[in-house]
Amino acid sequence: MTLDGRPADRRAVPLFEQFLEFAPDAVVCADQDGRIVLVNQQTENLFGYERDELMGQPVEVLVPERYRGGHVGHRTGYFSDSRTRPMGAELDLYGLRRDGTEFPAEISLSAIQTENGRLATAAIRDVTDRRRGEQSQARLAAIVASSEDAIVGKTLDGVVTDWNHGAERLFGLRGRGGDRSAHRHHRPSPSGRRRGGDARAYSRGRAGGGHRHRAPAQGW
Repeated sequence: MTLDGRPADRRAVPLFEQFLEFAPDAVVCADQDGRIVLVNQQTENLFGYERDELMGQPVEVLVPERYRGGHVGHRTGYFSDSRTRPMGAELDLYGLRRDGTEFPAEISLSAIQTENGRLATAAIRDVTDRRRGEQSQARLAAIVASSEDAIVGKTLDGVVTDWNHGAERLFGLRGRGGDRSAHRHHRPSPSGRRRGGDARAYSRGRAGGGHRHRAPAQGW
């Protein structure tokens, strides 16, 4: 179905709608009544609906039920200030699939003017993998911070960049908020260098013992 209600004959579909089909994200267009008038293939893939099932439905069908009441007000408010912006900055957003499962989402809003009025367009991305990565990094950071062992992070050139409280006690490291480039450890051997990725290594030490290298933590 096209924006003006015509059957979706590919030869007659406007360029804008053809462009949406190649967008990497799910794209949902809704009118000022909040009714879905256009979706792309990625929307079908992400939410599990056939597009004909979504046409004319309130956009809240894609929103978890606990958020629907507030979403109606936000949607109405967007049309009074319809500029391109991320939706719900600093908020955790979720989409609802046809099978009832939810996923964390990143959503960008924009508006387009058509001969049938203004439409709100939402580009929706599933960020499940990103959230898992962030949670893994947070767990690792918590483990390092609470460890009684001394753990020191450094670049492969031997420049100390991070340390925990155990390292402060064992090595007397200070100035966590200052210039850490003044603190240097030994340089790792060429065989210990990694190619690509995060150029950082971690050493772990115990009082009365030596150091042993740990695998680098990506982005930590």
